[in-house]
Amino acid sequence: MSSRYRKKAAKGKEVTGREKRSAFDEEKILRYLSGEAGRPLAIGELSEALKVSRGERRSLRAALDRLVAEGKLIRIKGGRFAQPSKVHLVTGTVQITSSGDGYVNSDSGDEEVRVSASLLGGAMNSDTVVVRVERQAYKGRKASGRIIRIVKRARKELVAYYEEDEGLGTAHPQDDRTGPAIIIPPGMSSGAKTGQLVVVGITTYPEKGRVPKGVVKQILGDPDTLKTQTLAVIRSLELPH
Repeated sequence: MSSRYRKKAAKGKEVTGREKRSAFDEEKILRYLSGEAGRPLAIGELSEALKVSRGERRSLRAALDRLVAEGKLIRIKGGRFAQPSKVHLVTGTVQITSSGDGYVNSDSGDEEVRVSASLLGGAMNSDTVVVRVERQAYKGRKASGRIIRIVKRARKELVAYYEEDEGLGTAHPQDDRTGPAIIIPPGMSSGAKTGQLVVVGITTYPEKGRVPKGVVKQILGDPDTLKTQTLAVIRSLELPH
């Protein structure tokens, strides 16, 4: 092996070592914040408590950003980090009922929080969300609260009934628990006709006061036919097709 080749190989190993060191132990962060910390901590306080070296601080910050993005940690006032349960927050999946209200089942499976329709914050059925608990469970009554953040959307597409009036389309989800009707702007209907079942790609979600919008990606057809209903089930369950 030439000296030049050996240098490249050694350099490659060095990069691999840095990559390994770049992944900070996220479980270590979670364990500390859930136990010994006792309160929300800023990144500087965490660095000191976990004895993070100067070379690891960037990877610590990246790990914290990932944990926040996944809903495992929450960033609060002052740039401090805490586990949701420590600050009366619950991360979980929201299930919306036919009445429009939702129930958030915590990731740990040991808590359920009721959220009225007006406090869903634009969440749609099966989204992963963070809910602030505003009333604790009491004498058989479930805890209740409001959704303050949507961590992950469950769907990018949905099956809906299409309607059109003066060039403006509206798609009403076939499963009314999914969420509100979606506006289909002019030119985005793919030629769908009123009454047909269609697959809609969501381009704007119903959050922060925004009107949900989408585009018709597939026309399934007359909802009264077996073929259309079969296609609707396949697309709703996201089965291979």
